[in-house]
Amino acid sequence: MSRKVYLPLNLFLLFFFASCSLFQKQDSAEHHVVLNKPIRSSELRFEDESIMARFTPTRKQLYFTVWNKTQAPIRIIWDEVMFIDPEGVSRWVLNTEEDYEPTTSTAKAGKAAQVATGGHPLMASTAIPVGASHTDYIRPYPSGVVEVPIFPTKDPQGSRFSMVLPLEINQHVKVYTFGFEVVD
Repeated sequence: MSRKVYLPLNLFLLFFFASCSLFQKQDSAEHHVVLNKPIRSSELRFEDESIMARFTPTRKQLYFTVWNKTQAPIRIIWDEVMFIDPEGVSRWVLNTEEDYEPTTSTAKAGKAAQVATGGHPLMASTAIPVGASHTDYIRPYPSGVVEVPIFPTKDPQGSRFSMVLPLEINQHVKVYTFGFEVVD
């Protein structure tokens, strides 16, 4: 008798998890992207003596985590971070902090004035303490009211895009360029 009770439950769970994975695939980028610069990595991972970085691209944003492997804090210089789109156009970026609305009227007015004149909102640098990590994302700064995708919606295979990430390490700026390609 107990076997009959578990069989429908098992079938329900199997159907539930199978349908969740289908919906998850539809909501995700649906394409396989690899890191192809400075090294080739299908795991979208880079490591050197100063940092380790992992990336997760979606159509609208490039998520990343940077770990500090040095003996001093590292700073992300946000005002110099750039996104290079598949057509080779460099664009300013927005990150999680810039996607939030300013809370004071002075900050709102300043941000509105910058955006109205086509200027990039000034972005404060982010410190990554020794042995710690910082997780964030970039998305291309909008062109007017139009959001710029990370890679094309139609026929993205073969599309290449890059993230230029300047980091202040031991009082010197090291510029990392991470290149990506949609392979299928």
